[in-house]
Amino acid sequence: MNEVLNLENIVQQKVQHLCAKNPDYETLLRTIIQVDRKFENDQFGWEFKHVEDLSGGSLNSLVQHGIVKSSYKSNNYSHYRLSVSADELECILDDIELVRLEAEKKKMEAEQHRTKGDIINPELIVKFEKMLTDGTDMLEYWSKWINPKIEGLDHVKKALLLTIASHGDKFGDRGRIHCLMFGDPGSAKSALKDWIVYQLGAESCSQRTSKVGLTGCATGGEITPGALARSHNKVLAIDELDKFAREDRQALLESMEEGVVLIEVGGMTARFDAECRIIACANVVDSFSVELMDRFDFRIEMRTPSADTEKRIVCSVLDHWFESKEGYDGRDLGAYIQWIKSFEPVFPRDVRERAKLLIQMLIDLEESVRGSMRKKESVLRVAFTIAKLHKRNVEVRDFISAIKLLFPAMNGGKIAALTQLASIT
Repeated sequence: MNEVLNLENIVQQKVQHLCAKNPDYETLLRTIIQVDRKFENDQFGWEFKHVEDLSGGSLNSLVQHGIVKSSYKSNNYSHYRLSVSADELECILDDIELVRLEAEKKKMEAEQHRTKGDIINPELIVKFEKMLTDGTDMLEYWSKWINPKIEGLDHVKKALLLTIASHGDKFGDRGRIHCLMFGDPGSAKSALKDWIVYQLGAESCSQRTSKVGLTGCATGGEITPGALARSHNKVLAIDELDKFAREDRQALLESMEEGVVLIEVGGMTARFDAECRIIACANVVDSFSVELMDRFDFRIEMRTPSADTEKRIVCSVLDHWFESKEGYDGRDLGAYIQWIKSFEPVFPRDVRERAKLLIQMLIDLEESVRGSMRKKESVLRVAFTIAKLHKRNVEVRDFISAIKLLFPAMNGGKIAALTQLASIT
């Protein structure tokens, strides 16, 4: 009796394990139950041909795990039976199905709750539509709402806004924008990054707080995905990227470009989707590979503010110390990002042709653009996202704006030449 109960417990564990790995085993086993009952009075049992047309699962795997046993073997065929009764196996499958249905119910309830939280106030939508109709510069307007308690840093805030609002990948082309802020401590890198995490709900990761890092780890015979996989289709804010291990930075590089992360630990391998928009902070970037730096669309060096700027910042801090400031909660900006999230601008053919001329002239005028194709693709990504922020099709002027943002050191004469070309093409 004890041996029977022990066998049933072992089979239960094996079945639960297989069904968790591949739900198709549940369908296969339920069909085998019917076959086993059909051949209950057959002295030999059933043959492989009775289940070979079934999809999903593997009969050999069931035999190896002791769920199905070989009952008789002739010169031509092997015969099989279940190692426990069909009724017992059916009860095991019913329990598995009940647990699965409960999990799906909880997931659906959580999704419904999340969706309700994403419902945008109709009055806000009216406000957004009026702003678009009135011709409001949405990049200029909304960038100021990124941690409004921080004075200035307009260029940095625009880069961050474009990163947050950027589109996903499509047809092998990366639509996601990535931003790196590096330089002196006390230059507001963390303050901007933390606000995006706490007020806009971005994922967060740092070397000090994460045990699995950016990539992942193996514990208990299973792979636990890291921050990159958990942040699929989201914004991931990384603190002190320069302190992460080289392996983590290599995985980050793959995620930024390909949108996937390959984890190889403990003799196991797994591949996870990881289409993240990266906002990273670092004090120094000397140890970063050329390839990693090249994948950041915006690479912004931030310095300790000058004395005059510091005085202005202190005054602003005093004005709003322990007081609210319009937009600090991030609700309106978050609602606007949610409102335009699914919008995909059209890239008209005539605009594509005119953009070709602009970027060719940019290559002639600006030496720093040459060498890497990604620098030119950054212009496309930023122009596309500017159009998305305005919920309209891509226009030639978006390319001029993108060039100004990506190459702020370009002199006025070069910008004027590009602007003139844009106006006459």
